[in-house]
Amino acid sequence: MLVSISSTARSLASHLAVSLTLGALATGCVAATDSSEAPAASHEDVGQTNEALSTTPRLDALGAPAIAELETLYASGTTEGGMPEGRAHGRAFFLGLPGFQQLEDEIARSGGIVPSRAAEDFIANAVWKGKTFHRVDGDPNRIGALTNQVLGFDLATADIHFIGASDDADEANTFYLDYSHSDFAVVRGVQDYIRKIGPGLYLGKAFLTLPGAEKRALACFFALDFGQ
Repeated sequence: MLVSISSTARSLASHLAVSLTLGALATGCVAATDSSEAPAASHEDVGQTNEALSTTPRLDALGAPAIAELETLYASGTTEGGMPEGRAHGRAFFLGLPGFQQLEDEIARSGGIVPSRAAEDFIANAVWKGKTFHRVDGDPNRIGALTNQVLGFDLATADIHFIGASDDADEANTFYLDYSHSDFAVVRGVQDYIRKIGPGLYLGKAFLTLPGAEKRALACFFALDFGQ
């Protein structure tokens, strides 16, 4: 009986991991490989070419920060200068499936498989390249729209809103990336919030609302470099 329950739990976890991973990868959630002794983020205005680079010097300079460092950097961000526009290269720092880190590790140990966080890190580096922002005029409900760069295609659309004052510290003074009406159904449970942390450089938080869950969960941090 215990073996049967364990097998069922692992099967359910695997199916959930696949579903959530698809959504996370499409919007930029990847795994941070190391959270110790991370270098401080660089705010220097380092330029980038118009070529299809997978990263930029400023994104590389972020290293693999600890979660506490990312929280501090995000808290220091602003919306100064208004909504960013254009194509941004991206990098993200995945936190593991919300509430499933211990189960993932247990499955990896007992089954000899790679934890989903490591798999997401490997896959997402080849899958997600960033986001492209466009301003929208004349619509009181949104200030812009975006697409994600996935496997060379622009998809996983989202609406962009500005949030000023809010009781939620993560939402206050941010640009909210709303996927609830996305053309890519698997990401409709994702809510992104970004703040400016340097010239053309933004740090965001991505939240996931799990099926049947009363509260959303923080899935990852991600950085966007709009530098030209």
